[in-house]
Amino acid sequence: MRYSPEDGRLVCPFCGSGQEIPAGDDIESESYESLERAISGLNIAESEREVSCHNCGADFEMESRRVSASCPYCDTPCITGFHNPISPYSVLPFKIGQKEARRIFVDWIGSLWFAPGDLKRFVDRDRKLTGFYLPYWMFDADTRTVYTGERGDVYYETVVRREMVAGRERSTTQRVRRVRWTPVSGRVTRRFEKFPINADETIPASILYRITPWDSSSLKSYDDRFLPGFETFEYEEDISVSHERAHREMREWIEMDIRRDIGGDEQRIASLDTVYSDERVNYSLLPVWSTHFRYGGRDYYYAINGFNGRISGERPYSAWKIASLVVSILAILAVIYYADSIKAFLGI
Repeated sequence: MRYSPEDGRLVCPFCGSGQEIPAGDDIESESYESLERAISGLNIAESEREVSCHNCGADFEMESRRVSASCPYCDTPCITGFHNPISPYSVLPFKIGQKEARRIFVDWIGSLWFAPGDLKRFVDRDRKLTGFYLPYWMFDADTRTVYTGERGDVYYETVVRREMVAGRERSTTQRVRRVRWTPVSGRVTRRFEKFPINADETIPASILYRITPWDSSSLKSYDDRFLPGFETFEYEEDISVSHERAHREMREWIEMDIRRDIGGDEQRIASLDTVYSDERVNYSLLPVWSTHFRYGGRDYYYAINGFNGRISGERPYSAWKIASLVVSILAILAVIYYADSIKAFLGI
């Protein structure tokens, strides 16, 4: 059987019979300090191992971090088990099936601005997408931040300017924007829950970031019955490295809180000091549809959030279309400039 995103259960691809996956226990999480001490430096080495298909009996190789895949000979799902020191605590099951994911991809290709005209025809509509369960560290933390900075309030002054136009002196008045800066200081707090950090490099992090958010409220207690039919990877990035990345990304949210707290029209942050407490970690598997296509001698990758359908990826641009737009804009600006010059010369 394979897990069917559309049905939310295991389904036999031959007879259509299904099997429900019972609700699991409450989702666990661990103290970051204790988990980091337990697993730091113990990641498995990159290697391949031989797997025997229980259906056709064929032997094939899988890389060490791959937990589930399909037999390359008979397409039967194979699950090998986890080899890293810990197994996932939770999983976000696929909700978007392959047919829907392919439709999202084709629509996305068709909506791209400045894409080559033949791109949509070039991309194979029947291209098979690969469903991945990718490993994520999901961090919880309480934060307290003390900051100093400046609040900027905008005001306007009327300024008289004299200028020469077509040999004649002309006076004009303008409203000039000014900013009044006032020193400020304060404190903000924020609670982060299930803050996701991808823990491998199967798909570029910049692409994965753009298919967020992940619906952490829909996480299920880990059960390997969600895996058949999809490729699953264990974590690759050490938890301490991911922890540092989490703090850097959390800082961006904290800075937004500070700017709201400062108020005014503009804000300057001179310093901030954040204390993190009650930090916990949930090791989770999150669903992504992905593939790549080759165009113009280059590979382009993209990803679809397997739960909400959000898509992001790399795309080619048409140099001819961009150049045509630039030429059109320059022509319009030239006409406007010429018209203004004629008006100034005539004193209109």
